[in-house]
Parts: sequence; structure tokens; C-alpha cells
Amino acid sequence: MNTFEDISIIHSGACSCPNPIPEFRTAIRSNVTTLTIKWQNSESYDIQNEGTTVQYTGGGWGPQIFSQQIKSTSIVYFQMRITEHGDGAVADSGGIVLGISDNAESRSEIVMLNTVSGISGYTCFNATTGDVIGVVVDMKNDVVQFYKNGRYEGVGIAAPSTIGPMYAVLELYYSNSIIEMGDFIKFHKLERYCKTQARQEVELT
Repeated sequence: MNTFEDISIIHSGACSCPNPIPEFRTAIRSNVTTLTIKWQNSESYDIQNEGTTVQYTGGGWGPQIFSQQIKSTSIVYFQMRITEHGDGAVADSGGIVLGISDNAESRSEIVMLNTVSGISGYTCFNATTGDVIGVVVDMKNDVVQFYKNGRYEGVGIAAPSTIGPMYAVLELYYSNSIIEMGDFIKFHKLERYCKTQARQEVELT
């Protein structure tokens, strides 16, 4: 677990912007915890490298697997690289679910699904072999944001304050899917997104 400070520039009093342009009004500092998720052992998954690499050995949707408990009152950031999408998978065929969950039978969760076909209950966007999926759990603004290769893709369908206790969750569909958890894209390199707009999107869903 690594903790560092990210410095954002507030411009026009609304959205954070990574460029130190002359119009900036206020500089703010946010403590961000970058996690390398370690998955717990589960049937149908070959878990390696101290829990950071997962290969799905089944077929069809497998059971959910969970990380260690995530505890934070600020911002948590974790990432997954799709090493292999899996046997028979194509770019928009889905098969990968990632996000946060309460690790309970109620399946209270905020997750993404790698397809552009809008499916209720998921933040959907295309992702396949080689892509890095980032998850930002922002407890300060009570939003979850999803990124692909550093670019913003969407906000979670619910607020993280509704999830407790909190765990990272992963679910795979295609046999021989391989994912790797790690620190691939630094938080300060993410495409910035207006926190006010993110809250509005949550309220509208």
C-alpha cells in the first residue's frame, strides 16, 4: 500500500484540471491511497503472485472473488490490467466485472462491465486484452469513477457510502481470462473529472 499526495488545480471554481493555467483559483491537496489488490482464494480461479494475478479456469460466469477489506475515509485507487481477455472473447463481448462490493449474499456492489451495450446495474464500456482498468473510490465526494488506460469512462451507479464493509470484487466469464493487479498508471496521470458533475450523475441514476 502506497500513500502519496496528489495536487490538483481548481479552475473557474468548478472542475479540477491538471494544467497549471493562469486562471486557476485554488490549489487543493488530497490524500490518495493506491492499493495493489490481492485476491482471496476461490474455486475456478488460479491465483498467483501473492494474490495479484488471476487466471479463470472455468467457463461461463464464475463465482465472485474478493480482496482484503478496503478501509478509507478519503480516496482509494486500484487498477487491473487485462493480460488475456479469454478463449473466444472479442473486444466488446464483455466477460469481466470489476468494482467494489460488500462481500455478502445481498450483492450490494458498484461495478463495471466491459461492453458498450448498456446493461442495467453496471457502468459499461469497452475493454479487452492490454487495457488497464482503474477504479477510484472517492469517499470525500461519495462517488466511484472508472477509467480505461487513464481516460475517464463513467461513474458508478451508486454511492460508496452504501457499501459496507467494502471489498474489491472480480468476476470473469471466459476460460483462460488472465488479469493482473498492480500500479500501472499513476493517479495524478488520470484524466481529471469534475466531482460536482460526478455527484449529479449519481443523483440522476
